Amino acid sequence: MIINSLKRIVPLFGLVATSCVVAQPATLIKNNNPKFVETSQTNRLEGFALMSYIIDTEGKVKDIDYLLTSDVKPFEEKAATQLQNFVYSPAIQNEEVVSSSRVYLVSENIGFVGYSNDSVSSGFYRRFANIYKNLQNTQFDLETKLTSLYEANTKNTAEQALYYFLEMNVAQRKNELSRYEEALFRTYTLKRFLPQEFQFPVSQAYIQQYMRAGDYLGALRVLRETKKNRKLNIKQDVVEKAYADILTQLENQPTTSRPYEFSRISTRLIGLAKRDVAFEVNAGTIEKAQLRCDYRVESVEANKSIHINDKDGVCQLLVKSDGSARITIKESGQTAPLFEI
Repeated sequence: MIINSLKRIVPLFGLVATSCVVAQPATLIKNNNPKFVETSQTNRLEGFALMSYIIDTEGKVKDIDYLLTSDVKPFEEKAATQLQNFVYSPAIQNEEVVSSSRVYLVSENIGFVGYSNDSVSSGFYRRFANIYKNLQNTQFDLETKLTSLYEANTKNTAEQALYYFLEMNVAQRKNELSRYEEALFRTYTLKRFLPQEFQFPVSQAYIQQYMRAGDYLGALRVLRETKKNRKLNIKQDVVEKAYADILTQLENQPTTSRPYEFSRISTRLIGLAKRDVAFEVNAGTIEKAQLRCDYRVESVEANKSIHINDKDGVCQLLVKSDGSARITIKESGQTAPLFEI
């Protein structure tokens, strides 16, 4: 039963984009972070940060941008310090050293003398179970119960993952699309803390969200990560069919035009599946726009065309807004390098 599996929490892992081009990606050669668990006698709060960053031609981490951070506890400074303690051998393309990009999730791990902080508390468990079983009950005050769960019981990363899972379901029921998108993003980012029974439905929902948005590279990334999760035991023919369906839709779209809103989510990393790309700013101000690929990194400007080559590997566009903003990304041409499945 799903509810009874809440305390089976699995460890966290880093998200790394890989290239379909034959070349040598940047490789982590040394981790200078201390190998111990931070201990606490008083609170169970844990932070996390999902970051996009550049590995320069000297193997150093720079240009760290936060794609998502914890609402429960500030963690940006500690997360950046952990990344900066990584030492890489830089990426090589055509026998030349090049800059490259990565995405990585860093989470705080608080421990206590005599026991770990990995599982949900009994108080969280009871309130979660009550909300979960009443998701379809129109007489149940979901918002009030959800707020109480967050304020009173949501502390560690496992509890945050499950809270966002509930919020995702509540937002979907109420047809609050922006709220649903953000809650799904948070839930998927922390999916490794979810019970196994939740992980596949969340991955499916995220693939569908990417497809609705026209981000075919994002859909392929989630499919790839889902396939790699051996505990889910996804059959190869299921993966191949999903892969073929995504590619068919991509090929049937010679051009795409995708709008993106920036409000609570101020920094986005947007997948690029066509070779010719440009973006325009429809409202607000864009603080930063940068092409981030496996073997290419460069700043870009609005209304100027970008061409993606085979040697660049998988490419994404990082866009950071200065307050509320709205952009449109236009893609055309042949299919760009994609994630291998």
